[in-house]
Amino acid sequence: MRGANVTMSALLAAENPGTGLASVLGEFGPTIDGAVVFENYTARAEAGQFIRVPAIVGNNDYEAGLFILIEAGTGVTIAQSTWDAFDLGVFTCPASAAAGLRRQAGLPAWRYRYFGMYPNLQLPTSADRAWHGAELLPLFGSSEAVTREDSTWQERAVGAYMRGAWAAFARCPQSGLVGYGWPLYERGRPTEVLIGMGNDTTVSFADPAVYDTTCGPFPYGGAANED
Repeated sequence: MRGANVTMSALLAAENPGTGLASVLGEFGPTIDGAVVFENYTARAEAGQFIRVPAIVGNNDYEAGLFILIEAGTGVTIAQSTWDAFDLGVFTCPASAAAGLRRQAGLPAWRYRYFGMYPNLQLPTSADRAWHGAELLPLFGSSEAVTREDSTWQERAVGAYMRGAWAAFARCPQSGLVGYGWPLYERGRPTEVLIGMGNDTTVSFADPAVYDTTCGPFPYGGAANED
């Protein structure tokens, strides 16, 4: 980086020599120091070593859609089954664990899954499902400014709903989402909030097992061992 002729492409190539998913995700990351960044977050979370505050956790319906598009530009083909496992293991199952462990510790936690996929946000690799980051433009009301295409009224409505819910949580993390009709996360009950499903402007609710039953034992998926 101190060289007179260094270029960003050279830096990226030096830090990102891999192929496949490694080339998509890159090698940039924080240094594990045991004080700020830890080696085993799973063990720490299972031991309850996380901040004891209310949490809202969620992911998009098919986060992998964006990464498939990025990878397509490299000329490398990755099997669909690998992408599906990537989507489950990097996004859905961690969301299940994060919400489940906090509820297991007696903390307020809510979980959502975002589905909204509108004409001005379609990617050729998204299969009409919400890709990684697809919720951000409706959330911030910036879809039209970024895409230069009109948003549907449903997209605007869902964006407004999310802004309201996020603000309610920020105002009162303990119970703001209760006022929005969101149930506390719980396995075996319809407590996962489905936002924008079928581009509907109202939310619906599902048992989390519908989406993450293959993640493993509770709190990562499957059924909760509760009385």
